Amino acid sequence: MDKLFKLPIQISNFFEIYLNLIKPFKPVSELNKSEINLLAILMKLSYKYIDLSIDDRFKLIMSSKNRKLIYKNINISEGTFNNSLSKFKKIGILNEENVLSNKFLIIPDKSNKVIFELNIQ
Repeated sequence: MDKLFKLPIQISNFFEIYLNLIKPFKPVSELNKSEINLLAILMKLSYKYIDLSIDDRFKLIMSSKNRKLIYKNINISEGTFNNSLSKFKKIGILNEENVLSNKFLIIPDKSNKVIFELNIQ
């Protein structure tokens, strides 16, 4: 049986919807709602600055000025922000240079699909 669910979404909420779809799976399953929101913002910023090299992109995103804008925008403290980044590193979402894992460097386009195969055993 095949079942297709089409979700018309905007770029503004693409990353949060994507993360919530894959939330049952590690490492996203280990995140709470505010951490998912933070990760979605990091993914969106990575996409916004796609024309920069990966290293330059994350140097810009993780600059002191932008870090402050991010945590104020989502109403979390600097400590919570830093703890979330530490957790992201621990579970493999970020590397030691604060660059997102390739799994989270998503480029939204009209052909994006998330496919779940359910095999009853």
